[in-house]
Amino acid sequence: MYSTGNSLCNVVISGNLSGSSGPEINWLVVDQLGTARIVFDQTGSLANTKRHDYLPFGEELFANQGGRTTLQGYSANDGIRQKFTQKERDNETGLDYFGARYYSSSQGKFTSPDPLSPPASAHPRMPQSWNLYACLCFEQST
Repeated sequence: MYSTGNSLCNVVISGNLSGSSGPEINWLVVDQLGTARIVFDQTGSLANTKRHDYLPFGEELFANQGGRTTLQGYSANDGIRQKFTQKERDNETGLDYFGARYYSSSQGKFTSPDPLSPPASAHPRMPQSWNLYACLCFEQST
């Protein structure tokens, strides 16, 4: 931490950064999607380990669900903002911010449609061009 030129990955620094006790450092252990599953604090003690489990579309499972207990480290409020696929969850709405739009993990879908980009990609008279995932080229007649 005191040397220059090094990088830290999957670290969350939180708490009172200017206080007398210094910042609190949490280490995130992520899965293949980048979702934080285990959180260790700066002491590295297993007694302070926090855990997170998610349903397939991102809804978080808390203590007292499916055999999870607070003794195992499951809690609803540990201050970690990076949730499903390492996206930041808005505490007021419960939505995850994915850059261009918001995702609802409780519904398992985005809250708005895909943006049309560029605007000329979809033509009203050619419904085949509305599918942005199709790799088709259309000629526009004049």
